[in-house]
Amino acid sequence: MAGWLGFRTVIVGNGLIQAAAMVAVAGLTPAVPAWGMALLLVVLGASRSMQFTALNTLAFADMPQPWMAPANTWFSVGFQLSTGIGVSIGAGLLRVIAGGHAFSWTFLAVGGAMAVASLAALRLAPDAGVAVSSS
Repeated sequence: MAGWLGFRTVIVGNGLIQAAAMVAVAGLTPAVPAWGMALLLVVLGASRSMQFTALNTLAFADMPQPWMAPANTWFSVGFQLSTGIGVSIGAGLLRVIAGGHAFSWTFLAVGGAMAVASLAALRLAPDAGVAVSSS
């Protein structure tokens, strides 16, 4: 998909879809039908998967072959570290907010952070990753 849309468009657009879905999770209540919850979780999961794929592909787009193995190691470490930090921040927010709507506020905050992170990809060149997406 990034081939005709471009990585920048996919990362920004899909990231905003992820952020919107995360904000929507904050509004889930027992009154929401199971099919609605399932649909939201499918959208969130699919967009998350697409984002991981786009970011993982773009990370190595301009990497010379001899540097590929060490770059992969550093990328994996950085990725796991950022995931751990994200979980810690989410747990910290949940602890700090505490109360009846702690989960809702935490999902809103995480959704906001996802939106800001997605917009950071606007700094990418419009043709970023073209070498790995052209046929």
